Amino acid sequence: MQAVILAAGISTRLRPLTDDLPKPMLPVAGRPMLEHIVEQLASCRITDIIITTHYRANRITDYFGDGTRFGVRMRYAHEAILMNTAGSLKSIADLLSDDFLVIGGNDLLPTLDVVELIRFHEEHGGIGTIVFKYLDDPALLPLFGQGVLDVDGRLVAFAEKPERRVSNLVHTTYQIYSPRALAYVPAGIPCAIPEYLIRRLLGVGERIYGYQTMSEFVCISTRDQYEHAQKQMASVLARS
Repeated sequence: MQAVILAAGISTRLRPLTDDLPKPMLPVAGRPMLEHIVEQLASCRITDIIITTHYRANRITDYFGDGTRFGVRMRYAHEAILMNTAGSLKSIADLLSDDFLVIGGNDLLPTLDVVELIRFHEEHGGIGTIVFKYLDDPALLPLFGQGVLDVDGRLVAFAEKPERRVSNLVHTTYQIYSPRALAYVPAGIPCAIPEYLIRRLLGVGERIYGYQTMSEFVCISTRDQYEHAQKQMASVLARS
């Protein structure tokens, strides 16, 4: 299975930390967030990795190179104009020959069993599988997309950052899609996975499944989340 790490975004809420660094390269527990993700993929023998870049792209490419040092094959898809998450995937459709794992460069599920996730996806045979995390903090719920699953784990409803709670299952950026899902994404138009791709797939009746995880969910979008991520990862690494 291939993997795509979405690392092209510009983070203004984390400045000045991101004045000279793209957000995925911010150090967490002593290493760039992106390195933790690459290490997780390599440990599961996912070695064909594509990273989308834009802001301060050289800080990523200079650090990882061709990926040899990390036991993977690394390729880069630079975006001169930001295409957002679904648009990014559409722009590299010709590089995706099989089902692929997508991860946002500022999210990490450090103890997620990726091999089990892939098995789940293959067994259910849907066009996509999204990893969901149960979250019971009402103050945090509006920060995330929320999904509703049926008894078989199929996604039946989804709302991106709703004002009113739809579900306690929040959308993480760990997702698997079939390349044919990209046929539903317009070429050359910036668009997002939650608001466009997921909504479109549900609208036409394609089967998307939700995989629920108990893993820690490390998400970095604000300074508070960044500080919390440091403590989370230190705790995870201390237990491993």
